[in-house]
Amino acid sequence: IGIAMRDRNTPNDFQWVKVMLVINVMLLLVNGFTEHMDVKPLPTGQLLSHFEFSSHRDTTDSNYNLFPKLIGKLTEEYQISELSLSYTQGRWDFNNWGLPLVDSPRGVYLKVIFQEDLSPQRVEEHWNRLKSKLGSIFCSSLRSMDETIVISPRKIFSTSGQENDHIRVGILPRETVCTENISPWIKSLPCRSNSGLASLLKHPKILYNVDYHSLGVHWSKSKQKDGTEITDLLQTLSVVFTLEKNEFSFDSVFDTAKISPCPLASTSTISVFLPKPSSSSTVIISPNEFESTIENRKQTFLLKDGFNLHFSWNVIEKSDLVDTFPVKLYRYTTGYGHQSGRMEIHIVNDLNIELDLTVLSTYPWYLRMYLHTMKISVNGIEKPRSFLENEYISPAEERSVPTYIEQSFTAPPQSHIRFSVEFEKAFLHWQEYNPDAHRGYDIGPAILQIERSSDLQKFYLSSQAYGEDPIVIYSNGLLVELSTPDFSMPYNVITFTSTVVALFFGSMISALLLRYRSIYVDGTFVSNRPVPSIMRAVLKIVDRILLKFT
Repeated sequence: IGIAMRDRNTPNDFQWVKVMLVINVMLLLVNGFTEHMDVKPLPTGQLLSHFEFSSHRDTTDSNYNLFPKLIGKLTEEYQISELSLSYTQGRWDFNNWGLPLVDSPRGVYLKVIFQEDLSPQRVEEHWNRLKSKLGSIFCSSLRSMDETIVISPRKIFSTSGQENDHIRVGILPRETVCTENISPWIKSLPCRSNSGLASLLKHPKILYNVDYHSLGVHWSKSKQKDGTEITDLLQTLSVVFTLEKNEFSFDSVFDTAKISPCPLASTSTISVFLPKPSSSSTVIISPNEFESTIENRKQTFLLKDGFNLHFSWNVIEKSDLVDTFPVKLYRYTTGYGHQSGRMEIHIVNDLNIELDLTVLSTYPWYLRMYLHTMKISVNGIEKPRSFLENEYISPAEERSVPTYIEQSFTAPPQSHIRFSVEFEKAFLHWQEYNPDAHRGYDIGPAILQIERSSDLQKFYLSSQAYGEDPIVIYSNGLLVELSTPDFSMPYNVITFTSTVVALFFGSMISALLLRYRSIYVDGTFVSNRPVPSIMRAVLKIVDRILLKFT
């Protein structure tokens, strides 16, 4: 009000403007926002586009500014320490694409770590309410994560390294990912899709007609050296496109010619992965008039107004661009028939050093795991259970909690470790079968946690989602076929009994309700209906025949 009453050209007005500018700069430093995009040609003729939008906020500041208020209020209300939510379709090819920037299992994945001062009852109450609200925000069926799916890992996601019952993890491998999931995700960005890198996401259909799509929201809380508490939100999107030729541009892939940086972002950058200097593969990038830097085999551009990235490459060999991750995780079933089988987990360590690993696997209640049949082998040699440094097993309950197995061990150099256990398939009630029961039932992936080491450093990528935490990778999901009844038999019985009842009912109604009158009077038919007329003619013929013989 004071500024409006003064003359516009007075010096005091400029002092107020300077003060406001300083305040805005301070707010941006406390509540910052950055955007980054990675583009990586893949040896299989595809291309990876990875987006990262990072926001952070000082918890002592009551204003949210650039931080999504909806997510901030949600995490405060339910006393959350860490949250990860992802929507993924397709399968990441570890052998040909290397380690993903952010790995997520297929379907919908939700991991929440609550504050340790909460009681188990409060944790369960917060979990049930949180998944309902997140499901309504991101348009997904998170409420279906019931006790038959959700687990509480003891050590694999624990930040303190100790056993923790304040963690909840749920996976819906059959959940369909669609454009309704990305709409609220984009609305959480400061500039939405009006400017910045998010302007490339104006056409959601392009993002789903791809080989791989993964949308993620990662929220965490940390303390700075000065004691201030900072909340960080990382929104990620990974998309693998199949291109007709080895050429990339915004217009050809995202149907957007030029973009400009988000004015609220402190930095807006785009990086292109380059092949190894010793390789014969080349990547030609244009335009060259924009400022760029090259570091760690990545050429990074600072996003400017009217920016349009275009580059082409020749046939790229797998060894030129992708460092195959030396640790692999597989899970599969063996055996035949619908009654029983054996579950196998295969872990490969191709390094020349030992690795500290933790593997977690869950199985629904209708797979009855015979835990006493578990076998462990290293390079084909069977090992005793003492090979494990730590083991936690929670057996399943009938039509309730799943079987949960968590095992920690040290993998020897150049080793193949196999875990196997026999199981039996249970019979379901006919009301418990899915509408497409003959397709089979999806089982969530196994999870492998790898402690960081210097020998794995070259395989790390620049994604902030990993931070300093151990690397976590996921196996492929499983499709298990259960014994199913002949669902056509109820239909056959219903149609047969309905036909019998209809015929009986119709005959009885006719017999009870129709009125009869005499149609044979004085030795002749008096009705003009077709049947009596025919009968009349037949009787006349019979009478004539009888008269000839009498």
